[in-house]
Amino acid sequence: MATPVEKIFSRFLSQIEDESWLEIDEDVLEELMYDYLSKSIVEFNVCKKDLTLDLERNEIVSDLEEDEVLILAFGMVIHYLVPKILREENLQQMVTSSDFSKLSNANMLDKLIKLRVQIRNDYQMYLHKYELKGFEGFN
Repeated sequence: MATPVEKIFSRFLSQIEDESWLEIDEDVLEELMYDYLSKSIVEFNVCKKDLTLDLERNEIVSDLEEDEVLILAFGMVIHYLVPKILREENLQQMVTSSDFSKLSNANMLDKLIKLRVQIRNDYQMYLHKYELKGFEGFN
């Protein structure tokens, strides 16, 4: 049995709650989510199941458990945050420090970076728990 990508996308969307996505065309959103999912699959290299993405059927070929879906969704969140942080960093380079602070973008950049660090830490924790799942110790 396979896992529909919609299940992973739904978990991802519940993590970000980005209202601006309501204004974006569905095809564009789907393309973005597939991009984030592909990157997340690459990072989840310790997965014990086959994470091959079947684009024709819109599913991952393996039947994933909830922890595997969660790890993929958290990976997607990390890749969702990267362009937001880069956009703020680019703005900071284009304006003077005082202007950047006045625009309160400095505060936004700081919050985004801290959020990415927290999400990355959570992601690593879930990966670690996943790797140890079923481990009964050394004989």
